[in-house]
Amino acid sequence: MQPKYPKPAACEGCALATTGYGYAPYHGPETTRILFIAEALGADEATHGQPLIGAAGGVHTRVLRRASMDRDSCGHDNCARCRPPENWLVGAPWEKEALAHCRRAYLESTLKRLTPNGVIVPLGATALRNILGLQGVEGVAIKDFHGTVSRDPSDRFWVVPSFHPSHLQRGAMGLLDVVARDYGVAQQIANNGFTRSSADLVVDPSPQWFAAWVDDHLARLAQDLDGTWLALDTEFLEKAGGVDESELVSWDRTSPMTRVNVANRKGQGVTVPYREPYTTEVERLLAGVAAHHGWMFLWNKYADLDHLAAAGHTLEGIVAIDLMWAWHYLQAALPRGLGFVAPLASDFGAWKHWAKQPGLEGKYAAADALQTYRGAIWLIPQLIAAGMLTIFLRDWHERDQYVLRPARLQGVPIDRPELEAFHEELQGKLGNILERIKATTAQGVLKPKLGYTRKPKGAPCPTCIGKGKIKTEGVTKVGKPKTVWVTCEACDGVGHDEQPHPPVSILGKPTRGGGEAKTQYLIEGVQLVQAEISVEVSNCRTCGQSDVGLRHQCAEHPDTARPGNLRPPGTLCGQANPASAIAATPAAGTSPNIVREHVQQQRWFWRLPFNPDAPQQILAYIASQGEAAPLARKTRKPTTDKDAMKSLAKKYGEDDPFYQCVLDWKAVQKVDSTYVIGVLTRLDDNDCIHPEITPKPQTLRDSCVGPNLQNVVADREGPASLAAGFRRAVVSRDGVPADRTVEELEAWGARWGAT
Repeated sequence: MQPKYPKPAACEGCALATTGYGYAPYHGPETTRILFIAEALGADEATHGQPLIGAAGGVHTRVLRRASMDRDSCGHDNCARCRPPENWLVGAPWEKEALAHCRRAYLESTLKRLTPNGVIVPLGATALRNILGLQGVEGVAIKDFHGTVSRDPSDRFWVVPSFHPSHLQRGAMGLLDVVARDYGVAQQIANNGFTRSSADLVVDPSPQWFAAWVDDHLARLAQDLDGTWLALDTEFLEKAGGVDESELVSWDRTSPMTRVNVANRKGQGVTVPYREPYTTEVERLLAGVAAHHGWMFLWNKYADLDHLAAAGHTLEGIVAIDLMWAWHYLQAALPRGLGFVAPLASDFGAWKHWAKQPGLEGKYAAADALQTYRGAIWLIPQLIAAGMLTIFLRDWHERDQYVLRPARLQGVPIDRPELEAFHEELQGKLGNILERIKATTAQGVLKPKLGYTRKPKGAPCPTCIGKGKIKTEGVTKVGKPKTVWVTCEACDGVGHDEQPHPPVSILGKPTRGGGEAKTQYLIEGVQLVQAEISVEVSNCRTCGQSDVGLRHQCAEHPDTARPGNLRPPGTLCGQANPASAIAATPAAGTSPNIVREHVQQQRWFWRLPFNPDAPQQILAYIASQGEAAPLARKTRKPTTDKDAMKSLAKKYGEDDPFYQCVLDWKAVQKVDSTYVIGVLTRLDDNDCIHPEITPKPQTLRDSCVGPNLQNVVADREGPASLAAGFRRAVVSRDGVPADRTVEELEAWGARWGAT
């Protein structure tokens, strides 16, 4: 279908002038107080010549209605006014040039339509970077900028970014109300203007200043226990660069802290380096809060508390509330990072990207504390209003503090020898599965991709170090001693093993789970073969030499080069070309005319046996059987996931056991990698593992990680199941029944709870 509008003359010179599809001009009133800027055109927008229509545009209109806004009174435009090839803009070779051209040619004139102090709403990270001049700045993420208020670099208008509606349309509809709120912030500023709340970021104050701050907090705490809150945050290795708190799932509690950040009022955040004399004041602050059983608010609290505890600080007695999980109880379907939540609670603005900006690390740390405090004074009333505070404190905070956390610290005892024996058992199962795969027609791949031009040699002889000869002492004819070279008997003068072996780069490193069995399978099954492939080489049309290098220079020679009159690889200029019968002599030093051409060549390869861990090889097998590749439900792309393999195994049954082999491999390998190798690597000095229970699911049910002990895979065959094999390695503590049915365990738990 032809696009509605042809490209204007102003598009000439743009990187997408000829390759971009369609064109959509600004759409909206002549002047506007609110201007929405998206990334580039979608298919419908490019065809119909209007920004933000189609499926994503429908979501945008829905959000506008939710925010009680009139679409026709708002302006709409894009950073790029056409649809890039393959709908690819971010990271494409043409991105920078196309965005700069469209900004000069179109967007600057669109910005002039804004009324004084009007509001731009950039939709998505590309528009955000373009409008705020943040191209090339690390750490810029729309999840940390949404709903924040900034001035544009020219100080002409306000900027309130939000998520692109296509992001919602692709599965993030849970953000609908958040985006509607972002739009509402833009409308409120357009109507009433904006004045930011005052915020003092105190970076590395003097020790005396910080000691006075601690004195003030403890004095306030003594006078008003429930009304004096402390927000605390720490910086350490795993948090470097502003890692999202919700993505921080593991840390080394002994890694040194670099900063401690605190706040106890909505207008100030403080950060101090973690060194003396500040560490003494940090301890005095924590000990004072603990003595009063005071409130302390953190985001992903154990990341901070574990480091403070490892450093020897007093924590017992502090009422430490994890705001990340408190927020999750209120909005379980939304992201849990502080950067995402803070714009709902504070007008401070975006700050998470400061962590990656040289010279702003201290400012970032102080803002972390301030935003944590503002999050607390906003979130707790929200929980109260929703009737969720008591539920959160009872169902999570107290249960975690008195049951789950102590259980994690105590750990689960593991019988290491039993687990290692189970690993050997699983390796045997994996070896049997690989033997079954050998019996199918599944083929592996050729490596390396372009092969070797010469047949690989075996490993160098350790005796002669690849020379084929060794030095020995001899005598001359007149009886004088001399050194002579003799044939190496160890390799019969060849200098290397007769049978070449593939390098480690070909076989790859053993994967966790299935390592030993698979490595042996690969070593036994790999073969050195010869195959013809099409390769691209550089040919010189001047002198006729084939497969020349970048520095090739033509020399005087008796041939006249013509198309098809190329020398065999390795023939030097100046040597007669046996394929040519024409005699003529170009001048020495003639400039070479080098062209890239595809030719068929015989190459040597290592043919590896089929790899059941390689999705592309599984898909290749499916295609070789004339079967259409299964598609993933969400992405609609070819998949080899468990459901796809189950469907094919059911369809073909014993006629093609390949799919069942893949299923069996995945199941056994999963248990071996997660519940054997994974547990062995996690065992502490007492042979205990320490899984963590969190309320991460949207249902707020307990979820065990590191590893997941609630739902071990392949657990339907009773005592013979893979899960049962793992459970044999779990040691029952004194007083805890072992080898009981579910009903017996529930009855025991009821009796334990009653006592």
